[in-house]
Amino acid sequence: MITFESILRFAEWVKVCRELIGNVIVTLIGTVKLHGQCAMITYDGESYQYQSRNEVLTSGLNGFVSWAKAHEVRIAFLFNRIIQHYQIDTSVNKVTLIGEWCGEGIQEGVALSELPKAFVLFAIKVNGVYLDIHNFKDDEIRLFNIRDYGLYLLNVDLANPEASEARIAELVNSVEAKCPYAFAHGVTGVGEGIVWKTMTEHEIIATGEAVPTILPMLKTKELSMMCLSCLRIVLK
Repeated sequence: MITFESILRFAEWVKVCRELIGNVIVTLIGTVKLHGQCAMITYDGESYQYQSRNEVLTSGLNGFVSWAKAHEVRIAFLFNRIIQHYQIDTSVNKVTLIGEWCGEGIQEGVALSELPKAFVLFAIKVNGVYLDIHNFKDDEIRLFNIRDYGLYLLNVDLANPEASEARIAELVNSVEAKCPYAFAHGVTGVGEGIVWKTMTEHEIIATGEAVPTILPMLKTKELSMMCLSCLRIVLK
C-alpha cells in the first residue's frame, strides 16, 4: 500500500523544521484545502490499485473506485503522459496519483458539497519521491488539478513564526469566506483552508530527483480569536 504522510499543524511544523534546518526563513507555497476524502490510484505498468489514505480498495469510498474504473482508459492516458514526461521505468517503479475525492454526499458544511463528485489531483508519488504535478489533469472526467484554483506564497521566519500570523489569517479567511474551487465551478460559499509545502521542496522535486531532507507539509484552517501562542489559527 502507498502511504501519504500526515499534514502537520503549524506549531508542530515549526518544531520539526527547526530541528531539520534551524531558524531560517522558509518560503511556502499553498493550495486550497478541499474537504473530502484522500484517494489514490497506483499504476505499476500492468494494473491499477485503488486506495484511501489507509486502506487498499476494490470498491467503495463514496463511489471513487467505481468512477476510476469507469474512466480507466482516460486515466491510463494521463498516466502515460506522466510516465513519458518524467521518463519513468514502470518495470521497477510504481506511479501514484494522490488527490481529494470530494463533492456531493462526501462531506458537509462547505460549498463544494453542492458540486458533483470529482478527483482533484494534489500530488504524484513515485517510489517515495514526490514529483511536480504540473498541469496534469483531465477536466472532461472531472479529474482536476488543485493548482487551477490558486497558489499562495508565504515567507515564514522560523526564528519568529508569530510574525506570519496576520498574513496566514488573511489568506485563510479569504478561502473560508469564498472557496476558490467551488467558485470556479459556479457555487459561492464556505471553503476550508490552505495546505502548504515548502517552496524548496516544490522546486527540487520538480527535477524528479530524490531529496535527502523534505520538510513536512502543514495546513491552516479557520480563523479564531485565540491566544497568540495558538497563532489564532485553528489547525485541523
